[in-house]
Amino acid sequence: MIVELSIANAMASHLFDRESERRGLRVTQVGLLVMIGKHAPITPTALEDVTGLAPTTLRDRVRTLVGDGYVHRLPNEADRRSYLLQPTDEGVAFLRSAKPVIRATEQALSRHLGSPFEEYRAQLERLTQAAHTALHEAPPLRAGGTNRGSAVVST
Repeated sequence: MIVELSIANAMASHLFDRESERRGLRVTQVGLLVMIGKHAPITPTALEDVTGLAPTTLRDRVRTLVGDGYVHRLPNEADRRSYLLQPTDEGVAFLRSAKPVIRATEQALSRHLGSPFEEYRAQLERLTQAAHTALHEAPPLRAGGTNRGSAVVST
């Protein structure tokens, strides 16, 4: 089922991109910008946690959003080694302009599901929470596919 979920995600993303292009909306890390807006102000570490993105991937995507003028970095008074991410006024306006595209994409999916897309929100949130929990309980794999700190058992 995980493969099918991945394929459904890719197709839904393509549908969103196509709808964005049709409406003349430039697609720039919309999902990440939505998450920053939802949780702002947020540290990059906390954003890694809520998105599941790897630190290097997140850094590159945040750099794009900052460069495009959609996000700015603010000083983090609680931890001067870090910073906070906050959408700019331009980022908020961009998110506002993306809402009709999001709605149209969800409506297209609803038409083909035969039921409102919103009916799946609770299940999707449960799936996201389960993936988040599983991601944080399993240690990363080392090269060769072994878990960190675990002994390789030979038979």
